[in-house]
Amino acid sequence: MSPAHFQHLRLSMVQDIVLVEILSPDVQGPERALEFSNELSRVAAHECTKPLLVDLDRARYLSSMGFSTLFKLVKQAKERQRAVRFCNMHPDVRVGAEIVGLNRVVEIHDCVQSALEAFAQPRDGRAGAAAPRPARRSRDSREERRTTVLSPTEARGGAPSAVARKGVSWETMMATVAAVRDRACRACAALGQAGIAHVVVGGHAVAAWVARVDPEAVRHPLDVDLLVRRADLPRVIEALQAVGFVHQESAGVHRFLDGPGGSVRSALHLVFAGETVRPDSLLLTPEVTEAEAGPDFPVPTLDALVRLTLTSFRLRDKVHVLDLLEVGLIDESWCGRLPPELAARLQELAAQRDQES
Repeated sequence: MSPAHFQHLRLSMVQDIVLVEILSPDVQGPERALEFSNELSRVAAHECTKPLLVDLDRARYLSSMGFSTLFKLVKQAKERQRAVRFCNMHPDVRVGAEIVGLNRVVEIHDCVQSALEAFAQPRDGRAGAAAPRPARRSRDSREERRTTVLSPTEARGGAPSAVARKGVSWETMMATVAAVRDRACRACAALGQAGIAHVVVGGHAVAAWVARVDPEAVRHPLDVDLLVRRADLPRVIEALQAVGFVHQESAGVHRFLDGPGGSVRSALHLVFAGETVRPDSLLLTPEVTEAEAGPDFPVPTLDALVRLTLTSFRLRDKVHVLDLLEVGLIDESWCGRLPPELAARLQELAAQRDQES
C-alpha cells in the first residue's frame, strides 16, 4: 500500500512497526471525517500483521466522528491480531480521548519512543502486549470524608431526616458532570461507528444551544436522551452493549445503564423519531434528519428542539424552554411558527418569565 494514496496519513516503518502519522490538524466535517475513516480502515484491513503505532502529533482537533474512527481502527486491528498504540496526542485531543473512553481500549503514550519501548516489552512471553496498568489507589485513599449535615429540625433535637447526606466537594460535582459527558460521547461514538443515525435531545441538546450564547447559563443534566429510528433498535442495542451499556426495557421504554452497576438516574433513554412520546402528545417527535452537528454529538435544529420540548411539556421541559427564552434564542415571535397549542404554551412560559424578571 503506497503512502501516495493517502491524503490524511503518512506511513513508514520504524523498528518493524508501522508508524501511521496523522497529517491533518483538524479532522471535522462529514466529508473530511469520512475520508479519514476510509484511509485508517484501509490501513487496519491490510494483510500486513505488523503492529500499528498511530502518531497524532499534528492533530489539534477531532470531532466525535474522528474519535469514532479511532475506535474503529482499534477494533479492526484487534480483530486481525495486530497490536496497536497511539502517541503524541495534543492535550486538547487527549482530554476528548479520555472523555469518550478511548484510553480504556488502547494505550496512549506521550511520545514515539515510549510507545516503541512498550511494544518491545514482553508480557506473558509476548512482545508488544499491553503494559501493566499502574496500581490503583486503595479504597481508603479514594474515599471522600463524609460529614453529617443536620437540618434545623435535627439541630433542635427533632426526628432525623430519612435522606442520607454527604459532604459536598467541587471535585465530586465536576467529576459527575464529566462522567455524564463521557457517557453521551461514548454512546454517540458507538452509534456513529455503527452508522446509526442518532440525535441527542433533551437537556443536553438545550445545553448545547444555550452554550452558544452564554456558557454560564448552561445546566448539566444527569441523563442522556437519544433520538433514533425504531427500525434501528436492534442495531442500537448491539452497538451500545458493545461499549459497556446494559439494556433494559419496561412498558415499552428503553434505557441503557452504564454497566451492570449503573444508576437509573444517569441512564441513557431512547426516544423514537416520528412517533408520539405519550398518547396525549400534540405532535410527533422530530426525524433524525432534523439535526446539525454539535461540538461533541449531533443535536436537533433549534426549531425541532423547541417543538419537541413544548410537546413534552413536563416540568423539566418548561425549565428548558425558560432557559432558551432567557438567553434570547427564542421569544414570543416564535408563536407564529408553531401550531396554536404549542404557541399557547410558549406564551404561557414567556409571560411567567416576564412576571418573575
